[in-house]
Amino acid sequence: MKLSVREMTMEAFENLEKELRASHIDISAMQETWQSLDAYFRNSSLAEDERFRWTYFRIYTELTWKMFGAQNPDFIVNMAIARQIPMALQLDFNVFESIVSYLGSQALVEAEVQSLYLKIQKAFLESEAVIGVWQGENITVSEVIKEINSVYNSGDSLEQADFESRLLQIMFSNEEAEKYSTVDPEDGKGRFLDLVSFFQTFAQEDISYIVDSLLNPEKYENNAAAQEELSPESEIEETSESAAVAPQPASSRLESKSAFEQTSVVEPPARLAMAQIKSQIESQFKKDTEGNFVDLEGVMAKLSELADKYNDPKIVEAIYFDEQDNKFKWNI
Repeated sequence: MKLSVREMTMEAFENLEKELRASHIDISAMQETWQSLDAYFRNSSLAEDERFRWTYFRIYTELTWKMFGAQNPDFIVNMAIARQIPMALQLDFNVFESIVSYLGSQALVEAEVQSLYLKIQKAFLESEAVIGVWQGENITVSEVIKEINSVYNSGDSLEQADFESRLLQIMFSNEEAEKYSTVDPEDGKGRFLDLVSFFQTFAQEDISYIVDSLLNPEKYENNAAAQEELSPESEIEETSESAAVAPQPASSRLESKSAFEQTSVVEPPARLAMAQIKSQIESQFKKDTEGNFVDLEGVMAKLSELADKYNDPKIVEAIYFDEQDNKFKWNI
């Protein structure tokens, strides 16, 4: 459905959203919606993102991250990372896994992967996107990161606990978040803190190894040294020139394994070949006369389920959007 972004009441938008979702009967319809929203927001400001935060921008973000692997690197840096992460977290996307998977899927030489990571890192750490509201004032991602650096450098566990409680309120204590957010608030907060830790811990020269370790844990599962290096609790001596090392999240969070540590030590079930996954998807989901999947959202959800089951984020990227042919294709 082609959309014209305009002011309307939340009640009116809810009716529009029902029509919108009902129109997503195939991939081309879903892509048409995304393109009309992208035409507006790509050329607008952060103020417009906030103006339509819980209406058009929410839908735009949802569609972007459902098709994350099909986006080009410049868009990933300047829109998805710099402007959409707070909303993507609200909508229960595992932003960290999507970024790692994207970096791993790019057919780039090591220097290009490092360059892309550095751009993504900078876009996130300096993001002026609004993450939430505190005492009537909009709070940006970069403002929260500055406070994280201050709070965790203090070594005061009570101050750290107070900050995390406040961060939870900033992100989720408003009427719209309570209505439209689909993530468990603790998970959303934790994923944000893990992102900060990740980007302030790993330097660009290490990223190829880090990504490979996270995407292919079986290669490193018997390597204790690799486990130690990947743990956010370990001592990191080298950091990116663009960011100082942030203290790790409060001790209450460190009692459980971090997202990085969990990813690196879990032994996945026996893997399916990509050809088997393709066969499984095509046997379960119908296609239209042009060969496109009718239920794209269902396909994406199934790929995500398989990626979690087999601990292989690359499965999510098995389908990509070909801009020249204007259709989704298998990346196999």
